Amino acid sequence: MAFQRVLSGIVTYNPDINRLIENINAIAPQVTTVLIVDNGSNNCKEIDSLLNNHVNVCIVYLHENKGIAYALNRILSYAESHNYEWFLTLDQDSVVPENLIEEYSKATSIDKVALITCNIVDRNFEGKVPSVAYDYVSTCITSACLTNTRIARYVGGFDDTLFIDSVDHDLCIRIIRSGYKIYRMNNVNLLHELGHSHKISFWGFNYVVYNHSKFRYYYIFRNRIILGRKYGTMKSSIKYILLRFFSILFFEKESYAKIKSAISGTVDGLKFKLL
Repeated sequence: MAFQRVLSGIVTYNPDINRLIENINAIAPQVTTVLIVDNGSNNCKEIDSLLNNHVNVCIVYLHENKGIAYALNRILSYAESHNYEWFLTLDQDSVVPENLIEEYSKATSIDKVALITCNIVDRNFEGKVPSVAYDYVSTCITSACLTNTRIARYVGGFDDTLFIDSVDHDLCIRIIRSGYKIYRMNNVNLLHELGHSHKISFWGFNYVVYNHSKFRYYYIFRNRIILGRKYGTMKSSIKYILLRFFSILFFEKESYAKIKSAISGTVDGLKFKLL
């Protein structure tokens, strides 16, 4: 049964069709509409065939990669124009539990709550068992995030100029600074995979090696610096990129190309160069 009227939005880019089918099969029975916004995938015909299996799935084709933020804003606009008070955003490979919306519905009436998230478990690591049933957090990822449509628009929506990385964190910062809250339900788990990551130990320190592409590293470094400049958090941004430089340089394959891309992103971030 769908809870009230909820939109679920999935941004796709060359998705694994079998995983996308799992994704849609898991969320479609829980919501009113599933909106797929495709960022110029090469397998659009396969994506289009998914419409035959669900009456509440629709697709918007952007015909080129306009970035995650642009696609998320299309989902936000759809939610507004079709009078959805809340919309759920999902990565193309996220498969939600069958009780996600039912559990989230318990928190939608909490005062000042703008985003509702759950316990994210990385597929590459052992998950932590939360010590409390729920808590308030300062940030959350886009996948499996239930967003209040009115508040998202009030704080300015998603920043198109960020293109792909830190888009979720940027929105969270504006949500918190506008006096709203992010509520995490720890009794609900979502399996999520961040890159092809693994942990290593070196000289008594633990590092996470993400193994992103050089394309992704450009935006990761650029946008981290841009957020630092926008919100006065440059100290933490610099600490973050130094740790990531170290991790890429010593523990990742094709490190030279990735470091070159990361440096380019850092320089453009310092210049506040967008798009």
